[in-house]
Amino acid sequence: MLDYATKLTVEPDAMEESDVQALKEAGLSEDKILAVALIVCLYAFMTRLTSGLGVEHRPGRLEQLEGWLTGPARGSEWLLGELAEK
Repeated sequence: MLDYATKLTVEPDAMEESDVQALKEAGLSEDKILAVALIVCLYAFMTRLTSGLGVEHRPGRLEQLEGWLTGPARGSEWLLGELAEK
């Protein structure tokens, strides 16, 4: 999932069906894959929007966000559902 998210962020034009297939083989349903793609895209959009408008973030906000993005996926039951238990 992290490889998919990184590639979608850094090289969106290089995405292929095999990237989605790898997530399916890892056990993610199409709904979960859509959720991952939407989160990655929304984060990229919001980051570019706020940066483009010169919005200053609250102190500690970036650290909090980084902790959420790099924290263990096992605790993200809302995203992984039944995979969170494995």
